[in-house]
Amino acid sequence: HQLGSESALAHCGASTYELDPISRTPYGPAAKQRCIKRPDIRQYLANCHQLGSESALAHCGASTYDLSRSLFLALLVMYALMAIPFGSYTQPLIILAAVPLGLIGAVAGHMLLGLSLGIWSMYGLIGVSGVVVNDSLMMIKFINDLKASGLPVRDAIVAGAKDRFRAILLTSVTTFVGVAPLVFETSTHAQHLVPLAASVGFGILIATGLLMLVIPALLMAQYSMLAGRAARA
Repeated sequence: HQLGSESALAHCGASTYELDPISRTPYGPAAKQRCIKRPDIRQYLANCHQLGSESALAHCGASTYDLSRSLFLALLVMYALMAIPFGSYTQPLIILAAVPLGLIGAVAGHMLLGLSLGIWSMYGLIGVSGVVVNDSLMMIKFINDLKASGLPVRDAIVAGAKDRFRAILLTSVTTFVGVAPLVFETSTHAQHLVPLAASVGFGILIATGLLMLVIPALLMAQYSMLAGRAARA
C-alpha cells in the first residue's frame, strides 16, 4: 500500500514537485491536495488498499485453518491417550467436554472487554483447553478411585467434586491473577497480546464454575446409562 501510494503520488507530481524524503509526498499541502483530488489517483490508491486488505484476510484465514486443524489433531491424540488407561470410550469424551466450556469463558471475556476474536484469541484458547482438560481429568480420576473403593456412584461423584473443588479453584484463580496485568494493560505495545490473555484468564475462570457442574452431571448420566443397559441385559 505504501509503495503504491508513493508510485501514485510520483505519477501525479514527480515531474513538478519534489518528494519529501520522510513523508514521501510532494512538498506543500497544495501539491498533496492536487494529487488526492485527481480521480485516477484516488482509484489507484483504493485498488492498492483493497489488494492489501484481501491479502491480509487470506493470510489470517489460512492461519486460522491451520490452527484449527492442529487443535483438532491435538484433541484426537489426547482422546486416544486417555481412552487407553481409563478403559472407556465415553469418559475421555466427558473430559474433553471441558474444552467448549473454556470457549464459552473466552467469548464471555471478549464480550466483557469489548474485544474482537482473532488469531491471538485462538492461541489463548489452546492454553485454556490444556488447563480445563487437566482439571476435569483429575476430578474424574479421583471419582473413579472412590468408586473402586466401594463407595456408591452418587456418593463418589459428590465426594470427588467436593474434594477437587479447592484445588481446581486455586488453579483457576491464580492463573487469572497471573494474566490480569496483561488483560488490563493499556500500553499500545502490548495490545496485540490482550486477546490472548483475555482468553486464558476469563476462559479458565468462567470454565471452572461450569466444569464443577457439567462434569459431575455427565458422569452421573454415563453411570445411569450403563446401569440401565446392564439391567436390560
